[in-house]
Amino acid sequence: MIRRLLPILTCCAATLPFLIAGCGDSPDAVDASTIDAQPNAGNFTLAWTIVNDGATLSCGDVGAVAVAITLIRQGAGSGSAESFPCTAGEAVSRGFEPGIYDLTIDVRAAGSKSLLSSPVRIQGFEIVARQETALPAQEFAIEPVGNFNFFVDTGATAGNCAAVEADGGGIVGLEFTLKDNSGSCVEAEFVIAEGSESGGTYVSNCATPPAPFTCIGSDQQVSVAGFRSGALSLEITGQKAGPIDCYDRVSNFELPGANLLKELGVLLLNLEYSEACDPDFSLPDGGMGGIDAGVPDAGL
Repeated sequence: MIRRLLPILTCCAATLPFLIAGCGDSPDAVDASTIDAQPNAGNFTLAWTIVNDGATLSCGDVGAVAVAITLIRQGAGSGSAESFPCTAGEAVSRGFEPGIYDLTIDVRAAGSKSLLSSPVRIQGFEIVARQETALPAQEFAIEPVGNFNFFVDTGATAGNCAAVEADGGGIVGLEFTLKDNSGSCVEAEFVIAEGSESGGTYVSNCATPPAPFTCIGSDQQVSVAGFRSGALSLEITGQKAGPIDCYDRVSNFELPGANLLKELGVLLLNLEYSEACDPDFSLPDGGMGGIDAGVPDAGL
């Protein structure tokens, strides 16, 4: 038995790098076609930029996350999808079966929201076997303007504006500040809807900080419209009687362009843990609050 196996083992050892070509007449020899299911596959390439009024913008300027492409081979009932990071500016696809395709190209913000007024459509594009074929370079026109809204909540049982003694948040004033990705204050107009408290407008102009807006109920939506898109930081300060800055919140977010709406949802304010702000404040056991600093401890 061993002598009969030796010629087979010798053959397989000598041809190990080429097993796909088979070894002897074994029925288990690997078929080369299974190594590469599409030996004649071709690729497409695409380059893109984002523009507005003749100026070139970055993906971050409009909150663009990805460039998404859908391909349908003519005569086929279903298609394929490709997605590339917007910041790359160009991409090479995976391999596709040679043929004539119809393509749809879109630019997406977070949540797969389209930033184009309508997707780009290319009909009758040929993918050639074993070649990279370039799609027409694209200039995506996207307006760098968006909108966002939010609600403010202290989490207090009786709401933001009721007195602390009545289980409320005790807020008497709110301030809003917007900063760009460089940390610079940017002017913004905050519109507060009517609700459990009176609505109105709060303008943060950076140069001359306005007086705080009166308390806003958790049911009142705050909106900013027509604001330049990109990376933003929203800073909220809530005051108790005094006035004392007792509440704060910082929310960082990407505002998409193309006049899309970003909903920040409910922003829960953080209460400063201090004697002036928090009625439940107390020094930890052993703190100076429980010791008369002028009398030495008898045990020392």
